[in-house]
Amino acid sequence: MRKLVVVLALLAPLAGRAEADSPVGLWRTEAVGPRKAYLDVRVAPCGDALCGTVAATHNTRRTDLVGQVLMTGMVPDDDGGWSGGTIVAPDTGKSYAGTMRLDAGGLRVQGCVAVLCRTQTWERLN
Repeated sequence: MRKLVVVLALLAPLAGRAEADSPVGLWRTEAVGPRKAYLDVRVAPCGDALCGTVAATHNTRRTDLVGQVLMTGMVPDDDGGWSGGTIVAPDTGKSYAGTMRLDAGGLRVQGCVAVLCRTQTWERLN
């Protein structure tokens, strides 16, 4: 029994690190536009990838966005981030090749068409 307690005590910090190193959770986008509108996006597994769905809208009349899938098909890449998916810009409805990466500032989300990219850093809510 004592060995089990010691093993669990040693593994506990690793479990917390794995959760902190995962983009799964609720995120707040950057505020944009004259109204400083922003979204809360829930990133969760969908099949073998990660997807992001709008959980709430703030400072906007676009309540129709709640429940909309903004991000699909994000899988781990060789650089420690997630890529291979698609990100939809909620203001235009256009789809972009997507990537995301955790850094000290939050979740850096980027959508690109050729060499033109839009990037935001999202704040973790949970």
